[in-house]
Amino acid sequence: MEQNAWNRFYPAGALASYREEPGSPVTLFTRSASRYPERNCLSFGSLTLSYAQTLDLVQRAAAGLQAHGLCKGDRIALLLPNHPGFVIGYYAALQIGAVAVAINPLYPTLMIATQLRNSGARVLVVADIPGLLDTASACLEQSLVESVIVVRMDASDLLPGADTPAPTLAPRMVSLASILADAGHPQAVAIDPLEDLAALQATGGTTGTPKFAMLTHNNFWINTQQARLMMSGLREGREVFLVPLPLFHITGTTLLMHLGLAVAAELVLMPKFDIGAAITLCIERGVTNLAAVPTIYTAFLDHPDADKVNWRGMTQVMAGGGPLPPETGVRFMERFGVRIRQGYGLSECSPGLTMVPDCAEGSTNSIGIPIPGTQIQIRDPADPARVLPAGEAGEICAAGPQVMKGYWNRPEETQAVMTADGFLRTGDIGKMDANGFIEIVDRLKDVIIASGYKLFPTAIEAAVCEHPAVSEVAVIGIPDPYRGETAKAFYSLRPGATLDIDELRIFLTSRLSPMEMPKLFEMREVLPKTAAGKISRLALREEERERAG
Repeated sequence: MEQNAWNRFYPAGALASYREEPGSPVTLFTRSASRYPERNCLSFGSLTLSYAQTLDLVQRAAAGLQAHGLCKGDRIALLLPNHPGFVIGYYAALQIGAVAVAINPLYPTLMIATQLRNSGARVLVVADIPGLLDTASACLEQSLVESVIVVRMDASDLLPGADTPAPTLAPRMVSLASILADAGHPQAVAIDPLEDLAALQATGGTTGTPKFAMLTHNNFWINTQQARLMMSGLREGREVFLVPLPLFHITGTTLLMHLGLAVAAELVLMPKFDIGAAITLCIERGVTNLAAVPTIYTAFLDHPDADKVNWRGMTQVMAGGGPLPPETGVRFMERFGVRIRQGYGLSECSPGLTMVPDCAEGSTNSIGIPIPGTQIQIRDPADPARVLPAGEAGEICAAGPQVMKGYWNRPEETQAVMTADGFLRTGDIGKMDANGFIEIVDRLKDVIIASGYKLFPTAIEAAVCEHPAVSEVAVIGIPDPYRGETAKAFYSLRPGATLDIDELRIFLTSRLSPMEMPKLFEMREVLPKTAAGKISRLALREEERERAG
């Protein structure tokens, strides 16, 4: 292993334990089921499935999919919120060598149809939610898929020995119960972890154009183990993971589903995030591990009952999916006595690239150091062959065994994001210090160019968030007849707080340069979010374009 400046910050034994032998996340799950058959695996409302029961359901589903005509290389689309059927369907697909295509169930029908068409999925697995069933019917009518497998949201089709009447379904729709009825083991399928795809992961990439990242079995196998090595406190067979992030999102897929099953954790599934329900589950289920986007931590801070959670009993409290405002981390430590560890990644990297180590070194803005087996370099965006010195801001470029094979049916776009020496251009602007700690400066496409000066929305957002009345903030660039672009800040307030724009401007005067000071402010009750719970600058930009006509 190359001797890097950051190696000394890894948990004891992490480098010695790191291996790059190829494998599949299915192996990690089946090993956990073998070691801890009676341990809780999936919790969903009043339903709890053990590892033995979950493995049995996965194998029966795999056998049923094969009997349904599915084979290695076929794409199986999953249109489900967090639900045991998602985990079972995903792992059944991997076991028979099929490719999982997880689709956001909140997408409009047109977007879902586009993803089915682009992926070439043969089968769609869908929850029996009325709107989703209508979407599934429309996709069948357009011959976008050959058939639809319907999963009951009440999970009655998964209950051991349940005697529920078969639902009446439209032609070419079958129930999950009928798929599971083909009991037995699936036919063995040879998997080449390095070459065979496990998933087509939806991503906007660095350009924002919807596409799929091709992720192999080995991508997930490696990234799951990289994350486990960095989370040295994880105790096999003893953890309880709250799952507030959607499993169709890459962070939920790897850091919650794959990692949780690899360490034989109980996965407490939330079909929809609700802060009150999350607090109750943390208390009642004894949650020990939480990985969430920053907005979820803001929700905990804004809720009076969050003090009832046993935060000090948590093994890991992780933030990803977007920059954690430093003020949020400080407030969390002051109130609950635990540090939120940041990580960084993207769909193209399965997703993990960096993580804050157990030590407290590095700034509060740091996204950590490269995880084992990962190379990170800061390069000149205008000349990606040129590596920049420590402390200088440039494009974050990454290489490692967790990096995707490429974009599905998009060779030109794949070539555009890969450097000649095999590094992925992330599209994020950052800087690395002499010890290897990295800070995100901003998203390359989000940088605001005002009178020739580069303004970084993340830095402006961090300054606004320092005001004690501010809950959330998003900064975007809008057209300006003089500057070309200028910054506009959208913000929401904490419960019971008041703050007018003039007060906020005065507060920011000592924190921002005149060029950085947003020209416009707009207070909102809530800020728009993505399906993963991240604040959506894209939605705000689209609103501004509509206003401008």
